[in-house]
Amino acid sequence: MIKIKSNIALLLFSFLLLHFSVVAQDKMQIQLDLGKQFYNEGAYDKSAEIFEELYKKNKSEENYEYLLNSYIGIKNYKSAEKLVEKKIKEFPQSTLFPIDLGYVYAASGQDEKAVKNFEKALKLLPADNQQIIFTASRFLKRKQSQWAIQTYLAGRKLVHNDYPFSFELAEVYKAEGNISEMINEYLFVLEYGEGYLTEVQNALINAIGEDASGKKKKVLKENLLKKIQENPNNDLYLEMLVWELIQEKEFSAAITQTKALDKRKREEGQRLIRLSELCLKNEDYENAAKALKYVIEKGENSIYYRRAKMDLVKVLNQKITTRPDYTVQDLTELQNAYVSGLKELGKNSFTLEMMRDYAHLLAFYLHDTKKAISLLQEAIDMPRTSTQQIAECKLELGDIYLISDKIWDASLLYSQVELDFKFDVLGQDAKYRNAKISYYTGDFKWAKAQLDILKAATDRLIANDAMYLSILITTNTLMDTITTPLEMFARADLLEFQNQDSLCLRTLDSLEKEYKSRFNLMDDVLFLRAQVFLKKHQWIQAAEALQKTYEYKDLLADDALFKLADLYETVLNDKVKAQEKYEEILFKFPGSIYVEEARKRFRRLRGDKEF
Repeated sequence: MIKIKSNIALLLFSFLLLHFSVVAQDKMQIQLDLGKQFYNEGAYDKSAEIFEELYKKNKSEENYEYLLNSYIGIKNYKSAEKLVEKKIKEFPQSTLFPIDLGYVYAASGQDEKAVKNFEKALKLLPADNQQIIFTASRFLKRKQSQWAIQTYLAGRKLVHNDYPFSFELAEVYKAEGNISEMINEYLFVLEYGEGYLTEVQNALINAIGEDASGKKKKVLKENLLKKIQENPNNDLYLEMLVWELIQEKEFSAAITQTKALDKRKREEGQRLIRLSELCLKNEDYENAAKALKYVIEKGENSIYYRRAKMDLVKVLNQKITTRPDYTVQDLTELQNAYVSGLKELGKNSFTLEMMRDYAHLLAFYLHDTKKAISLLQEAIDMPRTSTQQIAECKLELGDIYLISDKIWDASLLYSQVELDFKFDVLGQDAKYRNAKISYYTGDFKWAKAQLDILKAATDRLIANDAMYLSILITTNTLMDTITTPLEMFARADLLEFQNQDSLCLRTLDSLEKEYKSRFNLMDDVLFLRAQVFLKKHQWIQAAEALQKTYEYKDLLADDALFKLADLYETVLNDKVKAQEKYEEILFKFPGSIYVEEARKRFRRLRGDKEF
């Protein structure tokens, strides 16, 4: 019984101790919060009083910091000095507290004493990366950026250049607005090897950022040229210059410097191939071709010769077919390029993409579907081709069958690809094309069921197209059992795809005339008309139809506006209107798939140089 009572008493005593401990902690937290509140309000006399009491109980870094700054806030420099001197006695080898003492002297106007203490901190600096960074950070905390710079430079010597502290120094120079030294520090890192190249590039992008005046980029280029002269054997600086020129979209100059790198490194043109792809992406066809011709000039024995030959035809294709104002002469030139290219390189798995692109040209631009079908069938039957290559050819062949009005042959091919690539974008693409066939043939219920599945497609373009077509079907079938207007529009849509443009326009005219009183398809009709007018090079009619489509403010508004802007830019040569239309997309359609491209073109027309 005595033992039980003893245990109960012990438990009660422990509970009381815990209770008083919690109460004490709560009280300290209340004091801490109140002290911080006074400090933030500038009532330093009150915050000093609270933190004096807190510091006696707990000499934490937080309490020390608030107490020191409170003393300085009320100009009680003697108390601040004593507080720091005690810390120095307690930690005589620490670099941090001489900095704090110098901070106190600087605040009280005793500059000589401040400098002596800052120098003392540097003398105590150990050859330890972490301690060097801590010391510099303390100087920065005390608003002594020049001493932070000296700390990093001294640290660089102490660790015998094993770590240059360049990224840290660059941040200090950036904060000071010293762009030249900031850039020099980033470039200095490259003397430590290629492993830092990407890190330096990313750091420069973040550091330079928006540079409307171009001053920062100018300094970067000047410093790079200087580094190249001073370090002729360090190719990294030349690589950085190429990178900078590419950021500025100065592709011609980038090609010149890349050629120099290619020769020095004996890379057989690999960089020029990559650079040509970048030029092509930026629609700089002249420089894309220039880069590839350099590789081709290396001769047939060059490892990248065949690749460059194929890519050169691709550049010509994109240059011609992406502009709506191509001519018959342009198409003939492109056809000759494909014929000579395939004659030289042969028809094989390596040139299969070239064969597929040539078949597309034959069918959709030169209207020779028979020859296109034969070429694609030859490609599909070739040995040593991947299943993906065959699937891509089947999709192209399906499209050409659709042009030839062999609708069910097209559907069969699409179904094969869909089955073979169920969980791939290729399969989703095939499913969408099959859904369009159902739509063309008036099976709207089945088409919509497939399109609704494709709304969740991983490819954004497929998902958007599926959503548009699904809404088109729903809008024109949900409230009306008569589907004749939609059937007529679907027929016109197919006729446009089949390049039967005159018949397409007549069908649209009949549709509008017969069903104008209950018509939900007006913007779709206008947009389809615009596409036909573009093909027929009837620019003014196309612009009018696109403007009217946009004014309907329906699903096709952003599509119409982007096409209109492109028409003004590339054909009608009205850069002001083009810029206005691209800007309109940015403000009125922020979620559009055209936003990124519209922004790029808007900035280009405005004369921006993006970094």
